Amino acid sequence: MSGIDIRLNIRLENPSVEMEAALMQFLDLLRAQGVVAAEGMPDAQTLALWTKLDVPIPSLEEALSIRTRNCLRNDRIRYIGDLVDKSERECLRIPNFGRKCMNEVKAYLEAHDLCFEMDRRGWREKTEEWPEREV
Repeated sequence: MSGIDIRLNIRLENPSVEMEAALMQFLDLLRAQGVVAAEGMPDAQTLALWTKLDVPIPSLEEALSIRTRNCLRNDRIRYIGDLVDKSERECLRIPNFGRKCMNEVKAYLEAHDLCFEMDRRGWREKTEEWPEREV
C-alpha cells in the first residue's frame, strides 16, 4: 500500500473560533489515524498559537483605537506576535502610548488567551521563511 504525501501551507487572516476549532479537530483526526507529521511539524496547540500571533495590528480596527494602532506601527510592531514579545514596561515607553492604550491592548490579549513576554514557540523563525509584506 502506498502512502499519500500531503503538504499544506495555510495562512488565515483573523480566523473565526469555529474555523480554528475545525482545524484542531482535523489535526486530531489525522493524529488518531496514525498519520505521521513531517519532521518539525508543530502540534495543534502551537498551530493555534501561531494563528493568534499572525494577526496584523492594522486589522484590529474594532479592538484597538487608531491611536493605539499608530503607536504600535510607529514602533515597528506589525503583528500580535511582535507585541507579545514585549513587556508592559517596553510598551509604555513607546511615544504617546499611555494607560488607555495599554488597557486596550491588555483587554485584547486577555480575550485571546495571550499575554506580554510569552513563549511564542518558534513563531519568529516560522515567519522569517515568509516573504516580507506590507501591512
